[in-house]
This record gives sequence, structure tokens and C-alpha cells, in this order.
Amino acid sequence: MVLTTPPPRRPGWELRMVATLDRLGALEPGWGRLDCIVLASDHVCALTGADRSFWPSGWTSEQAAGRLLRRLGHADVGSLLAAVLTEIPPVMAHVGDLGVIDGGRRGPSAVVVLGDRLAAVTDAGLVRDLPREQLLRAFRV
Repeated sequence: MVLTTPPPRRPGWELRMVATLDRLGALEPGWGRLDCIVLASDHVCALTGADRSFWPSGWTSEQAAGRLLRRLGHADVGSLLAAVLTEIPPVMAHVGDLGVIDGGRRGPSAVVVLGDRLAAVTDAGLVRDLPREQLLRAFRV
């Protein structure tokens, strides 16, 4: 698998972003079903029309996700995002960009920038109310 840089955002990306977050928000959290990598990849594909098959998939546990990332040459989700997106200072992130926060014991976690709030996957599911101040890294979508 070779990750590729996605194309630019397509017209109407705002509606697709909301629809994608609504769809993901209806899912039960689970590795490979609704986790931060799924959030990031589904988000990028919705906004840009990028081919979903270029993103990693197929894990069913935290350990399997970690093994897959390492096999692809990435230490964590931030490294994965940096491989395909342009990294920007967190203060420069706009609505629709991606970011990384401290995910606690699981390590870095991908999030979607919603303005002054962030959308993230937690044990309870998708939340859209994390404070933007938690951004450690940001990536232009």
C-alpha cells in the first residue's frame, strides 16, 4: 500500500464534511470501524474525493492498528498524516483540516478541526466539542 497525497477539496466539501461526521457519529466506536484513523481517512476522502483504497484498513484491535502503522513505516497517526498531508502550525488550521491531540495511553489521536472545537473519537463515540487548544499538530486538507 502506498499512500498518496489527496487532491484539493472539491466544491461542496462543507456539506460532505457534515454528512461524514453525522454518519460516523451514528457508529459504535471500535477499532477499524470508528477510530481516529477511520475518522481521518473518511474525512479526507469525503472532502477531496481521494480513493479510500489508498488508506490503511483491516485492523480490529489497537495492537493490530499499531502493527499496521509500523509496517507502513509510521510510529503513530501523526506520522501517517504527515506522509500525505502538508503539516501546518496548529494556529493556522481552518475548518476541515485535520489535527493530532494527545490521546492518553493510546498515544496521538487524529481529530477534525471544526473552528474553535475539534471532532474526535472517544470510547463513547464521536464527539464534536473538544477545545481547539488541545491541538498538538495540524495538517491542511
